[in-house]
Amino acid sequence: MQSQVGGRAVTAENLHITLAFLGNLTATQMSAAINCCAPLPKSFTITLDRIGFWKNRGLVWVGPRQPNLEFDQFVEDLRDKLRRLGFRVDRRSFVPPITLLRKARKRPRATVTGLDWIIQEYTLCSSELRPEGSRYSVLNRWSTI
Repeated sequence: MQSQVGGRAVTAENLHITLAFLGNLTATQMSAAINCCAPLPKSFTITLDRIGFWKNRGLVWVGPRQPNLEFDQFVEDLRDKLRRLGFRVDRRSFVPPITLLRKARKRPRATVTGLDWIIQEYTLCSSELRPEGSRYSVLNRWSTI
């Protein structure tokens, strides 16, 4: 796919779904975010069966055609908790894309038949932008109950 549309592939260790982007945090904000998060009530499965392209950002992504309503509700509840603490969290409906390529020139002609991604934990990460791509560091981790 990369040879078809260009861009830079996201490394396997950086594949993720962003539940809520919080931006730069002070120590107090980080502590508040950590304290408001809770373990996953159970594991969730989403089926990755759709390839998408965001032209304005040059991103090729994979995601589900059909939402996992329980997972989406967990994410919306988490976002609401963060908003109540004063974090500026995106109000658009949650869409769980996983970025595959950055700086792609066009939409790929690729298809995906369906890959189940089992979600058993989520993390609070910091990111550092580097010339070779982002580097993520896990600050805290929550698993299933």
